[in-house]
Amino acid sequence: MWPSILDYDNVMELMPHFLKVDYLKGGRPFYKHSDCGIDDIVASSGGWCRAYKYDVNGKLYTIRCWYSNANTNLIDKEFLHRYRNLDNYLKETGLPYFTEVNFHEEGIEVKEELYPILVLNWVDGVSLKTYIETHRRAEEIENLSKNFAKMVADLHERHISHGDLQHDNILVKQNGELCLIDYDSMYIPDFKGQKELVHGLPTYQHKSRFENKFLSEKSDYFSELVIYITLRALKYDSSLYDRFTDDYLLFTQEDLHTGQTPIFDKLKRFDELKPMVETLQEFIKSETIDNLKPLEEVLKNPLDDVVDKLLRLPEHEKNISKIIKTLTDGEMSDIVGNLDRKPSITVNTHTTKPTDEEFGQYINKLKI
Repeated sequence: MWPSILDYDNVMELMPHFLKVDYLKGGRPFYKHSDCGIDDIVASSGGWCRAYKYDVNGKLYTIRCWYSNANTNLIDKEFLHRYRNLDNYLKETGLPYFTEVNFHEEGIEVKEELYPILVLNWVDGVSLKTYIETHRRAEEIENLSKNFAKMVADLHERHISHGDLQHDNILVKQNGELCLIDYDSMYIPDFKGQKELVHGLPTYQHKSRFENKFLSEKSDYFSELVIYITLRALKYDSSLYDRFTDDYLLFTQEDLHTGQTPIFDKLKRFDELKPMVETLQEFIKSETIDNLKPLEEVLKNPLDDVVDKLLRLPEHEKNISKIIKTLTDGEMSDIVGNLDRKPSITVNTHTTKPTDEEFGQYINKLKI
């Protein structure tokens, strides 16, 4: 049985010497002045943990304590010991999106029993929700969406998923850099085959996620697209800010369950958003997250690889006949299918691919 929130608050406020971690000794929790004139301890609670802001001679930490509820009754040693492997792996990657993680199995004494705690370096930033509510200029939202896309691509490259991407678990620092917090549902390669206990906030997750039994490298694919669409949509329609609540920014749980609510049609009016929203609707139809693809693949223009291939050709080989020889039928199809067609360009619909002359007109439009 785990301590209650009140149990932890009492220890942190009245008996901080009951913290059993040497580098935390002599520290104190932060307090804020309330409207009723009483100083309240600075702490927040999620579905699993009570988190405290803690000061040790000017060095700031977050101390996370697991408290008693239906969720924490599922916690076992395997779950807790993941944090040791997690910290080592994150340090090896050198990614800037995480703070240092230190797990202490006997970190705090409550009612003469020792319990584990997680100690993280404090991150000085604001939640994604707070940031976009206070930074509404198009340039700021543009930079934020680019930083977000880069972050998730970096995670995928290193086979990491956060598992609970949502507006309160993404912090934005003053310089615009992103940092992720709350690592209870994270996946790294060492965790393959381990059971999943935390499934994320329903207003950001695929409906099949809550049936998952094991941690998955693909657990962020759905939520990252939801967030990216939200960021890009704010660029086109400022009235979307009015949809924000504590539980979601743009999409409700019903939206993400059916994929057929009015918000989808509203967003598809914008050319940039239409293909992304249609992909999200396809994701929603999927029976499992195993069929989803990462954000960088969703955003990838099919022409990118073809253009890159053509750009690498020596100048003297950039003629239509030689270009055609370098391309597969699929690459030729991508070019024909993804370039805007002008009335003056006619494609022979009776063949599987255009004639050399027709194809040359398409290549010329690429301006290689």
